[in-house]
Amino acid sequence: MTLFGQPPEWEIAAGVALLVTGGVFSVIPPTLLGKMKPKDAGIIQLVCGTITLLAGLYNFFIQKMYGPPVILPIIFGTTQISAGWHNYKEVEATGLGWLSIIYAITCVVVAWIFASTGEWIYFGLDISWLLIYVSFIPLVSPELSQKPAVFKFLVYYNWIETYVGLLAPGLIILSGHSLLMH
Repeated sequence: MTLFGQPPEWEIAAGVALLVTGGVFSVIPPTLLGKMKPKDAGIIQLVCGTITLLAGLYNFFIQKMYGPPVILPIIFGTTQISAGWHNYKEVEATGLGWLSIIYAITCVVVAWIFASTGEWIYFGLDISWLLIYVSFIPLVSPELSQKPAVFKFLVYYNWIETYVGLLAPGLIILSGHSLLMH
């Protein structure tokens, strides 16, 4: 028995993108907490970013899809590759706060698209991604290093949100359950 039927091929590619994007986001908290070397996180980000980008390109070129199933994996994949390269080369990446703001705005637009098409599960997932990006904005603030309790709270919040909004939905789709409601 499936939730809403067998997932179409494009949704399976989106499930792969969700799962590996969850992999990228799951290495950010231990890196921020100093429990993982940035170089090690960079390798994971490079591999996962490449897979995410390929999932978006697959949906565009092979499945002839447009909109969120293509846009989000391509945007996230290229960003993950860039972040992975910066971490692997141990180059300080600047502009993460601004990038998070741009992604948060993108999430609002995509959430509106999902709401207008009645895809409420994907709408909810997109809102969870919005919350991840909004919580990243203060994480990159130098003033936050003066408030370790708030910093740790936001890091752990991101970790939990990664499982709820990325890894779990990706696993659900890849186990043969569509999240589409029609």
